[in-house]
Amino acid sequence: GGTFPASKGTGAFLPTRKRQRPLIELLVGQGCWEAVNLAFTDPGREKGFWEEPTEMVAVDNPLTEEHSHLRKSLLPGLLESIRRNTYRGRTRVKLFELGRVFWMRPEGIGEEARLGLAATGQNHPIHWRRPEDDRVFSLFHLKGVVSSLTGGLGQTVRYRKTQRPFLAEGTAIAVELDGQEVGILGTLADLLRQPLRISTPVVVAELSLDRLYSKPLQDPRFQEIPKYPSVESDLSFLVDTEIDFDRIAEVVQQLNIPELRDIQLMDLYRGPKLPIGKISLTVRLTFANLERTLTQDEANRFSRQVFAELSSRFRIEARS
Repeated sequence: GGTFPASKGTGAFLPTRKRQRPLIELLVGQGCWEAVNLAFTDPGREKGFWEEPTEMVAVDNPLTEEHSHLRKSLLPGLLESIRRNTYRGRTRVKLFELGRVFWMRPEGIGEEARLGLAATGQNHPIHWRRPEDDRVFSLFHLKGVVSSLTGGLGQTVRYRKTQRPFLAEGTAIAVELDGQEVGILGTLADLLRQPLRISTPVVVAELSLDRLYSKPLQDPRFQEIPKYPSVESDLSFLVDTEIDFDRIAEVVQQLNIPELRDIQLMDLYRGPKLPIGKISLTVRLTFANLERTLTQDEANRFSRQVFAELSSRFRIEARS
């Protein structure tokens, strides 16, 4: 048989791949697997995502009918990858893809680099000691991944409720950087999930890497790791439905409590048992001190300070 001619060059990552390495390492660390899909598609597969699929870029000489256009989004390909995995019996599927998308515009073909994420099923391997509400990979988990990504790039993003035809009502969240939308995340609408024959909810996200990288990346900021154990304190309360967790977290952080290391949303409940116009939230506050071990009494005092501020700003009501 034939042989390939010897090469005098050395192998190396493409410049774009080098820039993506920190993202890949973080996503793999979050338990995600990288997917690689063709940039070719057909309008039929994407019609549920876009109101005007004719804006897609047509291929002059497609190899097959299924490869007649260039993709406008990474999500349809990722969902097909999800379908193949769940068909083979996998109950935990968390995928990401780095690739380019294309669309038609008056001055020619537009394109940009994006990151797509899609997940369904278990968040962790099933274990009898793991809390029930942490078993399924939810929209809150996905939002945490996105926040880790953007924070790792040194970018501070904001989240805003929005709507998209391919996302379930009330779940669509726009990701904004300096007032410009750089991405979207939410739960896939049932009309798109059902044809995939996936029984569990599917959460998806798509971010423009070009827009995230358009703002100069900040130098990494390092904070000394606490030598002493942290103390956690949970707050459960009722709040008006229009007040989202991001506004609550922002108010808490503005208190500038040096010992506050983290605030996480642990539970959100809507239901007939609650007063009209109210939701129930449980947030977990994590406190630590660099000089000594904090007591639970001190953590509770900080928690009361947080609760008093939230009561003043949002009229929250304590819930046992």
